[in-house]
Order: sequence, then C-alpha cells, then structure tokens
Amino acid sequence: MILQILQRLFHVLLGLCRQAYHLAQNHIEARHGQPVIGGEEEGRLAQKSSWHRLAIVVLHPEQHSAPFIVNLLNGLAENNFFVLAVAAKKLPLEIKDSVLSHCHYLLERFSINRNYASVKAALEWAEKQTDLKDADTLTLLDDGFYYPRHISSTLGQMLGQDADWLNLFDNSQTSGPSQSFFHIFRAAVFKSDAFAEFWKNEALAPIQLHAAKGETGLGAALNKAGFIARAYYSSTRLRADILAALENENVPVRLQDTLNLTLGFERRKKGRVPPRAQDSLSLPTADVARRIGKLAEGDNPAHAIGLLCNYLYQAPLKRSIGHYANTASDLIALVQGFSTGEKTLMTEELGRKNKNRTTSLVGIRKIPQRLLQTARGS
Repeated sequence: MILQILQRLFHVLLGLCRQAYHLAQNHIEARHGQPVIGGEEEGRLAQKSSWHRLAIVVLHPEQHSAPFIVNLLNGLAENNFFVLAVAAKKLPLEIKDSVLSHCHYLLERFSINRNYASVKAALEWAEKQTDLKDADTLTLLDDGFYYPRHISSTLGQMLGQDADWLNLFDNSQTSGPSQSFFHIFRAAVFKSDAFAEFWKNEALAPIQLHAAKGETGLGAALNKAGFIARAYYSSTRLRADILAALENENVPVRLQDTLNLTLGFERRKKGRVPPRAQDSLSLPTADVARRIGKLAEGDNPAHAIGLLCNYLYQAPLKRSIGHYANTASDLIALVQGFSTGEKTLMTEELGRKNKNRTTSLVGIRKIPQRLLQTARGS
C-alpha cells in the first residue's frame, strides 16, 4: 500500500515538472512569436530542385522505435516525398545519425508531446523553401506506429487512390473519419482556406501535453469545410475481405485466432487464459463480418482492428496496442511483416510498458506451441 502511494506521488510530481517545463517553453515561444527550433540540419538523402510531395514526420524517438522509424522514412523516400523529420526534442547522437541518413532535412524543437506544434513549425519552415512551392501532396505522420517494411507499398497504394484526404482508419471520434497520426492531403485540402485558418489559429500557449485539442480540431475544421477523409482500412473493405476469407473451408489458424482476439473471445487477466466463451468460426460468416465492421467504425479502430488489419494487409500497428486486449505473446505470435529483430524490440517495449501484463510467450489457447516456437525464432 505504501509503495503504491509513493508511486502515485512520484507520477504526480513528474506530471507537475513536465507541466512547469511546458509552461516555460510556451512562454519562450510566445515571446519569440514562433516555435523555437533547437537545431536543424540537412539530411543525407539526395536533394532535387523541385518536389511535388512533402512528408512531415513528427518524432519522439526511443531506442525501441528506431527501426520502425527507418521503415517509415524509407517508404516515404521510395514514394518520392521530400522527407522533413521534426523531433520534439534534441536527439541522442546515435538516433540523430540514423534519422539524418533517411531524411532530407531534420528540425529539432524543444517540446513535450505536442505533435501539432511540431507540425506547425515544419509547415512554417516549408513555406520558405523554394523547392517545395510546387508540392501538391502533403503527408502528416508521427512515429506512434510499429511500421513494417511494407509501409512503402501501402503508401504507394494510398497515393494511387482518387481522394483529396486519406488516412488509415475510420474514426468517428473526431466529427468524421479522421486519423490523428496519419494524414495524406492533396492540394485541394492543404491549400484551402480552412486548412490555413486552422494553423493560423492553432494556439501555442495552452497546455496540450497530448496534443488532443489539435488532433481533434484539425479533423473537425476540415469536416466543417466539407472535406471528408477516406480510410484505407475502411469498414467496407474489411467486411468484404473477411467474408471472402471465411468462405474458405480451411481457415488459417492465425486468422482464426486473430479474429477471436479482435472480437473479444480471448481475454487475458493476470497471465491466465480463461476458457473461450465463443469462437468466431461458430458464428455465421455474415455476423463475423458485421461485428468486425462495427469495430472498424468505432471510436478507436487503430486498436480495435489493428492486429486484424496487420494480418490481412501487413498494416502498421499502434505502439500502444499492448494496452488493450492483446498481450505481447499474442502480438508477436500473430504479427505479419516484421523481422526477428523488430519482433524482439516490440516484445521488449511492450514488456516495459505493460509490466502488469504477461509478456512471456505462453501462447494463446488455439495456437499450437510449435507455432509459437516458430514465431519466436522467425
């Protein structure tokens, strides 16, 4: 009991320290009239005289996120983006060197968890660059996902769609389907009055430790102006693909377990695996597809259907997905598109973030132990 009280006090004090730092930073930014750039440096990717695609990537890098950031930066470069990385703090030399090797330009600003303040700083920087004046596509992303190498192909397919605003998932939480951490905008959107007005009015002063106001406000502002986002992993697509997959009489065991986890038929509590209340294959196919579609249209689709989308499409996974129904063992056994080293880093990070959850590869009820051993070594 005493230890728990001390832990709570520690977290309260830590939060107060962060807010004090944040207030001081806001005062400096307000005094200078713009976000404070702590440093900037040209990256090592080849430069061009003119770019038609600009990607702004907000980074809060840690040791465990480095290879996933590299996958993302490589995917953007392979799709002909000018890659502008914005770090929300001064980077350690090792991480900074890795980022510089895979971007065109790096900005380092002093901030704490303020994605949209970082984006604003990057947009203001980009407006001054003559080689970006002809850009007709803008992508806003952050490092909140485990990005597989397949992200390059995903970006290419998204760019091939005829839509002015694209993101990964449906999300009704923000007055329409918008995804806070992964936007692709065409010129019709990012050169619109609504877009410009939002960033003009985006206040630097209020405390936004998680940038929630900015993330919600952008989607709402664009929706109000008549722009509607198209989700790449939409509920319509998922329903159709699940129906097609379940028509196969020999449903792969990985798909069966992924569906059971997604639908909540497998739950973990204190490391135990209780008897399964229901099995996805015992339900009518149409009912499974309907339930999946409903999850995809819910408030948090990146978590609710993230593992399923990864199985079906090698989709990126939210790095906070371990807080939800999946344990590290489930994720590592079922994820697609990641190397052995990347899976190891995922296991370590999930274990560090979820100390109260089981993190050993104990397996889930329907996955044979031999499959888990293969996943651990593959």
